[in-house]
Amino acid sequence: MLDKPLFSIITPVYNGSEFFEALILSVKDQEEQDFEHIIINDGSSDEEIPRIIKKYPHLKAWSRENKGQYYSMNEGLEKALGEWVCFISADDILSAGTLREVKQAIKNDPALELVWGKGCSIRSDGSAYEIQQHFHRYVFLYPYLAHIPHSSIFVKKKFLEKNHLRFNTDFRYIADYIWINQILEKKPTKVFINQPLSKNRVHGGQTTNVHRSPMQEEKKLAANYIERNEFLYALSQFLLDVRGAWLRIWHRTRTEGLRAGLEMARFFFKRRFGKG
Repeated sequence: MLDKPLFSIITPVYNGSEFFEALILSVKDQEEQDFEHIIINDGSSDEEIPRIIKKYPHLKAWSRENKGQYYSMNEGLEKALGEWVCFISADDILSAGTLREVKQAIKNDPALELVWGKGCSIRSDGSAYEIQQHFHRYVFLYPYLAHIPHSSIFVKKKFLEKNHLRFNTDFRYIADYIWINQILEKKPTKVFINQPLSKNRVHGGQTTNVHRSPMQEEKKLAANYIERNEFLYALSQFLLDVRGAWLRIWHRTRTEGLRAGLEMARFFFKRRFGKG
């Protein structure tokens, strides 16, 4: 572990050991090795988590009682020694070559404060998910689309400290959404890398699926913390929902046949419009 690394990769983990080791290896096997990988075991009851951590002595890891993911992310940020920080969840993957590409961008422009790139959604088995986000280049759309995963964002730590930017622990599910919006409102010197910097796993146990309803409620409260037009936000959420439904229907039709696709379409219209 380097005393003063260029990058601090920060991962809070609470149970979910199934994908955890793949995340560790995706960071460990980066061509660019000027990093520290901070792991905060946030009170996991999954006994595999400490066993996996113990296998990799390069990790800067500690365990404690459960305090929540955003408390853990703030804690990791406080302990980070790197000049640049990136937060990546325990079920996601850092794409091959990411640290090399980000380091080259920093070398090309030492004044940078924010580097971001694409994210790629994958299934449990690592295959590409049928729904992918687009428009990653256009950060002004972020308040409406939330289309850039925090695992594809690298921020200079001094910029965060200067602007007192931390995760709001009053929120359980969307503090990263608020945090990224607040970063963008500060207008950092930034550059976009036109390739996936991370792969974000879509699976049944992830927070987005398990806690969908409370997440939506928290997103309504986020308007008190960020600048966004509420009409445009409601419209964008509707259009995203329709797009997601269409892509799922099309995928189901191609893989399982027309009847399965029509059944999914019926389910969507019933959920959205209350009609069978």
